[in-house]
Amino acid sequence: MSVDEVTKWMASLARSWEPGSTAHWSNREKPCEISLSDTRQQLSSEAGWSNSSLEDLKSGRQPRGWRSVGGDVFAYEEANRRTLIAVFPCKVPGTDKQQEAGLPMEVRVSDRAMPGFKDHLRGRLASALARTMSGALKCVNDPVIPSEL
Repeated sequence: MSVDEVTKWMASLARSWEPGSTAHWSNREKPCEISLSDTRQQLSSEAGWSNSSLEDLKSGRQPRGWRSVGGDVFAYEEANRRTLIAVFPCKVPGTDKQQEAGLPMEVRVSDRAMPGFKDHLRGRLASALARTMSGALKCVNDPVIPSEL
């Protein structure tokens, strides 16, 4: 899916969201996936809405080691899967007033079988994807996203 298609899909999900709804869970799309033929090497990104509210992330009630990484972003690294997950508030125009806190945006960047791929590159790519999606969805809260997560 292109970023445009992902944006339209995500905006539609956000506009139909109601507090307490879980209909958006595990719905993510991949705006970018790069694989080298004849190898297992792969770089991919995903965007969707988080299963966690901002309150959950701020309170530390999540079972994983989520941490604030600056600005409005919380992140968690799945080291065994070489995946960086970042979550931040994004209030989509025309949504429920609780959408920003109750349904934050989530981006993921993963690499597989890529020797020498550094963690800070994954952090830069996740940040760039977060800023791209925030701009494309026209987040009215203007989330602060650091240049590297």
